[in-house]
Amino acid sequence: MPSNVRLWLRKRAYKDRENLRLFSLGALAFFVGLGMVVLSNRLLLPSLSQEIISLVGLILAVAGGISAALGYLALSILRLLRLLEKND
Repeated sequence: MPSNVRLWLRKRAYKDRENLRLFSLGALAFFVGLGMVVLSNRLLLPSLSQEIISLVGLILAVAGGISAALGYLALSILRLLRLLEKND
């Protein structure tokens, strides 16, 4: 692993509050996007506007899912790396 990436991961491991914020906002965006897709399919008549709203909801859900996954990985794996790090 290049030293720049290793240094960035080491710095990111000590930012628990930012990692939790990334996870929380990602989960919120995911569920808002999922809600947009479900509600547009239930409440709107089949039309172009329904498809556009569903597409926006899908994009929001995917972006939120990715950021929530990254936040969760940062909270769990980077914390383990921090615990296993040698304290000189």
